[in-house]
Amino acid sequence: MKTSSLGIRYFVTIAIVSFATLATQILLSRILSVTLYYQFAFAGITFAMLGLTAGALRVYNEPEKYSAANAPTVLADYCARFAATLVLAVVLHLMLPAAVVYLAPGDATQFGPVTVLAIGVSLGLLLFAFIQSGVCVGLLLTRFPEHTNRLYASDLLGAASGCILIVVALRMFDPVGLLLMIAVLVAFTGWRLLPAAASKNLSLRVKIISGVLCAMCIVQVSSYALGRPAIRLYWAKNDVFTERPLFESWNTFSRVVVTEFPHDGPLGWGFGVPHHEPVQQKNVVIDAEASTVITKFDGDPKTVSYLQDDIINLGYHLRDMKNVAVIGVGGGRDILSALVAGAHVEGIELNPAIFDALTRVFGDFAGHLERRPDVKLVNAEARSYLNSHDGKYDLVQISLIDTWATTAAGGLTLSENKLYTTDAFDDFLARLNDNGMLVVSRWYKNERHSGELYRLLAIAVEALRTIDPNVDPRSHILVASVNSIATMALSKSPFTPEEVARFDSTCQRLNFTPLVTPTIAVDDIAAHIASGKADRAYFDTLPFDVTPTTDDRPFFFYTERLRNAFRPHEEHGQAAGFADAIVSEVLALTFFAGVIFIAGPMFGFYKRHHIELREAAPSMIFFGGIGLGFMLIEMSQMQRLMVFLGHPVYGLSVVLFVLLLASGIGSYLQQHIAKISSAPWFTAALVCAVLTIIGLLTPPITEHLKHYDNGARIIASALFMAPMGLVMGTMFPTGVAFASVKHAELLPWYWGINGAASVFASALGVALPLVLGIAMTFWIGVACYVMCLVAVVVSPPPKAVAA
Repeated sequence: MKTSSLGIRYFVTIAIVSFATLATQILLSRILSVTLYYQFAFAGITFAMLGLTAGALRVYNEPEKYSAANAPTVLADYCARFAATLVLAVVLHLMLPAAVVYLAPGDATQFGPVTVLAIGVSLGLLLFAFIQSGVCVGLLLTRFPEHTNRLYASDLLGAASGCILIVVALRMFDPVGLLLMIAVLVAFTGWRLLPAAASKNLSLRVKIISGVLCAMCIVQVSSYALGRPAIRLYWAKNDVFTERPLFESWNTFSRVVVTEFPHDGPLGWGFGVPHHEPVQQKNVVIDAEASTVITKFDGDPKTVSYLQDDIINLGYHLRDMKNVAVIGVGGGRDILSALVAGAHVEGIELNPAIFDALTRVFGDFAGHLERRPDVKLVNAEARSYLNSHDGKYDLVQISLIDTWATTAAGGLTLSENKLYTTDAFDDFLARLNDNGMLVVSRWYKNERHSGELYRLLAIAVEALRTIDPNVDPRSHILVASVNSIATMALSKSPFTPEEVARFDSTCQRLNFTPLVTPTIAVDDIAAHIASGKADRAYFDTLPFDVTPTTDDRPFFFYTERLRNAFRPHEEHGQAAGFADAIVSEVLALTFFAGVIFIAGPMFGFYKRHHIELREAAPSMIFFGGIGLGFMLIEMSQMQRLMVFLGHPVYGLSVVLFVLLLASGIGSYLQQHIAKISSAPWFTAALVCAVLTIIGLLTPPITEHLKHYDNGARIIASALFMAPMGLVMGTMFPTGVAFASVKHAELLPWYWGINGAASVFASALGVALPLVLGIAMTFWIGVACYVMCLVAVVVSPPPKAVAA
C-alpha cells in the first residue's frame, strides 16, 4: 500500500479508537471509584496507558503481521477485540457477587480469595482490552510516517472529543449504557474496515460481535430509561446490593443512591444528648460510602428543633445568626438547622445529582426547601460562587464535607480538598461580616484523628494572620467535640468573655468536650499551633505532616510524611494512609506492570536487533520526555484550575478538551512550523519558551480573575491552554521525523517508550503534587521538554534530520 494515498478511513479509525480509549478511562475512573476505593480509580488510566504501550510494542515485535499492507485486516480484527473485551471486563466487574455468592457465600462482603480473584480477572481483562486499542493506535501512528502529523492530529482530536462528550453524556446515561455505545461504535468501525479479501472467520466474528453489542446496548439504554437497568451494580466496596434503590444517578462526580433510612430516630452527626423522636428520613449514599439524609419536612422548623443539639451547629449557640451560607447542602440538614435558628440561608451544593434528588425527585418529601423565601439553593462550587458574589454572611458552615470519591478528573483532585486550605479560609473570611464566624466540622477520634484537628488549627491561624499579622489566634478559636466529631468556630473578631462563657455552658448542657478555648487546649500540640507559635521548624519535629494546606498543595487529608509512605500511622488522621495507597499501590503497581509489559520486552528487542544505544539514546530521551512532560503538565494544570473554573468537571473538560484539541491542531500544523526552521531544536525551544511564559502568567491572572463569572474564567483558561497545546502537539511528529533519520524501523519502539513514560507520569501526576505541590509538578513537566531540547541538540546534525 502506498502511504501517499492513505484513505480518510484511517484518520476516522484512529480518532474513534482514541475517543473510545479516553472516554473509557473516564468511565472506569467512576466505576472503580464506586466498586473499590477511590485510589483504584487510577487503575483505569494506568491500565489504559500500559495497554497502549504494550500494543505498540507488539506492533514493533511483529512487523510483518502488523504491516501497512495488512492494516485493514488488523484494524478490523482488533477493533472488534477491543470492543468485546472491554464490555466483558466491565460487565464481569459490575456483576461480580452474583457469581461469588453462589461460589463462596459470605466471601463477597469480606473480600475473600474468590472475590479478589474475580476482581483480578476483570481488571486483567481491562488491560487486555487496552492492548487491542494500543495495537490499533500504534500501527496507525508508526506504519505511515508520511502522515504522522495528520494521524496524530486525528488521534488527539478523537481523545479531545471523548473527554468532553462523556462528561455531558454521563448526565443522561449510566456508565454501562455509555460503555456499550462506545463499544458498538468501535465494533462497527472495525466492520467498515473489513477488506473484501478478509477470511470468512474474521468477517463472521466481527459481524457477530457488532450485532451482539448493538442488541445489548439497546436493551441497556431502554431499561435504564425505565428505571430498571438490565446490567446494574451488584456490589461496591464491602456491600452486596440485593434490592434496587429508590433513586440512582451517575455523573462525573459520583454515583448517588437514595434508599429508605434504616432507623426511626433522627440522624445526628454529633448529639451529646440522646434523641429518639420518630423522624422520617431517606438515606443518601455517595459512591457506596459517604452518606447523608433527606429529612421529612412539613415547613415548620419546630418539628426539626432537635438539630440545634448537634455539635455541627455549635455556632448558633454562640451568636445570633441572620445570614448563613451552607457549603455542601447534601440532604438539607444544615439548611433545616439554619431555619430552626431563624436565619436566612444560602445553600451551595456541588453535586448536581444530590441537588436533583433533594429539590426534584424527593422535593415533596423534603418540603421543597428551594421554594421558601428564606432559602436560596444553588448548584455550584462553593469558593467560586462566593468569590463571584458580593454577599456578606454572619456564618459560613462546612459540615463533614468529604466523599472519599474521585471525580472524572481523577483522584486527589477532590473538590472537598480545596475547601480546607489557607486560600479557601481567606475566601470564606472575606465573605463574613466583621463579627462573622466560619464553623467547620471534621471527624475526630482522639489520637486517631488528631491530624485533622491540628491541620484545621494551623489553617485557621494562617487565615487570621492574612487579616492581621499581629493577631492573637487563641482569642478567635473555639473547638469542641462529641463522639467522633470536632467542630471549630473561627471568628473574624475576637470572642468576647460572654461568648466564651456561652460556649462553656453549651458544652456542659449538651455534653460536648471543649478542646480549644482562649485558656485551655486538649494537648500541647494543639495549644502550640492554636497560639500561632508553630513555625516550619516546629511542624517538622512532628511525626506527621499537619502544616497548613494551600491551593498549591491542597491535600488536607494527607498527613503522612514521605519517609513513612510504606508504614503509615493510621492514628494521626482519617486519611493518613493516603501515602500508602498512593505511593505503594499506584506507583508500585505502575512500576512492576511497566517492568513486565514494557521494560522486559523492550530490553529483548534491544538485544535482538543489536541497537547502538548511543545512536538510539537521543530519540529514546525525546519520546520519553514528551510522554512525561505532556501528562505532568496536563494533570497539574487540571488541578490548578479546579477552583478557578468553579467545577471539577470544568477543569476536566476545559483543560483536557482545549489541550488535546490544540495539540491536534499543532500536530497538523507541524509541517508549516517546520518550514520556519529545518532544525528540530527550534520546535523544542519554542515549546519550552511558551510553557515557561504561560506557567509564570497563570497564577497571577487566575488570582485577578477569580471574581469574574464562569464564562470569563472559562475563556481565560482556554487562552492559557490553547498555546500550550499547539506547541506540545508539534513534538510527536517532530520526534518521528527526528528518529526516522537512522532507525525508522524503531518507531513502534519509540512509541512504546512514550507510552511507558506516560504510564509512569499518570502516577507521578498524583504523587508529586502530594509531596512537592502542583506548581512544582508543572515545572517538572517543563523540565521534561527541556530534556527533549537537550536530546535534539546533542543528536545528529539538523541537516540530516531535515532530510
